[in-house]
Amino acid sequence: MAGHWHSGGDGGRGLYWGVLRLRSIMEDLDELVEAFLQAFDNRDGTARLRQVTDLFGDGAVVFRVEGAQIDSMTVEAFVAPRQELLASGRVVGFHEWEVAGRTFRFGSLAVRVSRYAKRWTEGGTAQSGQGWKLLLLHRAAQGWRIMALAWSDEADGLPMDSAQWSERGTVDSGDREPGYGSVP
Repeated sequence: MAGHWHSGGDGGRGLYWGVLRLRSIMEDLDELVEAFLQAFDNRDGTARLRQVTDLFGDGAVVFRVEGAQIDSMTVEAFVAPRQELLASGRVVGFHEWEVAGRTFRFGSLAVRVSRYAKRWTEGGTAQSGQGWKLLLLHRAAQGWRIMALAWSDEADGLPMDSAQWSERGTVDSGDREPGYGSVP
C-alpha cells in the first residue's frame, strides 16, 4: 500500500505514515455516521435527537426526497418533529443502522452514500423500512461535520439490492496534507 511520511503540526509526536492517518480519517467519518444513526435510537426509552445538532456544521441543510419531490429544511426543522415523535411514546424501540455504505473523500470534503434499514413499533405493530442517505461532510476546525443530508425511504427507482454494496468501502483523493493531525 502506497503512502508517505509527514512531519510537523502534530504536537511534537514525530513522523507518521500517511496511510495510517488516512485510516484514522475514515474511522472518524464512520464514527460520525454511526453517531448520527444512533441519535435516533430510542430502544432504551430515551430520545437523543437533541445531541444530533452537534453533528451538523453551521448552515447545514437537510433534504427529504420522495420521487420527484424534494423538501428542504434546516437541521432544527428536521430534528424537532422527530424528537417529539420519539419522546412521545407513540413510536418505541426505534433504531436504524447502516446496511452498507461508501465514502468518497476529497481533502476536507467527503460524501457518504449509505443504505440503511430501520425498525420500530407503533400502535403495538412492528414496523420496518429501508432507504438511502447521502451525507456531504466537511472537516471543520472542531472535526468532521455534516453539511448536507439527503434521504429517501424505499424510493421508487432506487435499487435496494445490496449486492453491489456488500462491503463498506472508501475512495480517497490521495491528498494527505503535511502536518494534519496525528495517529491516535
